[in-house]
Amino acid sequence: MLIYTVMFYCYADTELMLATTERTEALELFKSCSDFSLQVWDKGEVITDIWNHYGDYESNGGLERYPEKGQQLFKEIVEQLQ
Repeated sequence: MLIYTVMFYCYADTELMLATTERTEALELFKSCSDFSLQVWDKGEVITDIWNHYGDYESNGGLERYPEKGQQLFKEIVEQLQ
């Protein structure tokens, strides 16, 4: 089971905004703010970490440890967001 977490970053402050197994719910919140990060977790490990920079989505981790699974999730999520 994948868990999606949406976090808000502002300088040194970090706040967990949402943790859910529902991808659609996580993506709706994630795309609402340019300072959000979306992490996808599987079995206690971050598979991919995506940043929203004013509508440009960038990977910020996870792809090195899980190149196939992380890259596939990243592509799926970015396609769904656009």
